[in-house]
Amino acid sequence: MNAICYRNTRNVDGVVGLNHLYGCGVAINAPAAVVPIRTIHNISLNPNFGGEVMVIGLGCEKLQPERLLTGTNDVQAIPVESASIVSLQDEKHVGFQSMVEDILQVAECHLQKLNQRQRETCPASELVVGMQCGGSDAFSGVTANPAVGYASDLLVRCGATVMFSEVTEVRDAIHLLTPRRCERRGRQTAAGGDGVVR
Repeated sequence: MNAICYRNTRNVDGVVGLNHLYGCGVAINAPAAVVPIRTIHNISLNPNFGGEVMVIGLGCEKLQPERLLTGTNDVQAIPVESASIVSLQDEKHVGFQSMVEDILQVAECHLQKLNQRQRETCPASELVVGMQCGGSDAFSGVTANPAVGYASDLLVRCGATVMFSEVTEVRDAIHLLTPRRCERRGRQTAAGGDGVVR
């Protein structure tokens, strides 16, 4: 799909798949099932998806598209047309190639819509960047993490907001980070008197 994306749609950076493990024989009503459902739902609402979501399913899975896309009192519904839901067990499919062609055809429609968008210049002050350790290898603490930290400094100097999400990575260095935070309340929350990161 990304190959098609790069060939025909210059204004689309790529295609991202969000998968789950709730197949045809899984107890989807288990108490903890709400967590992955809510996670996939909320990620799908991210502005980077441009409001274009398609669903590919077996057809027999317990987590049906309606359940995944429907909103609640505190979660926005995801509007998806029935034509954007591809069921691999649909009787119109006459083999694997037929399934692939159906998926690509639906994806092409979404990509063409997304390609109509134009990039716009915006000030760095409108950027909110979330940081997390990439966990690339045992040396990320001396390679990737400092590089990301340096990039964060550059962004903040230009007015952007940077959120540091994985505080457990620096629990013994919190005293180095807290003085650099913007709000006084945030500093007090991050560094308690007992040295515990909160």
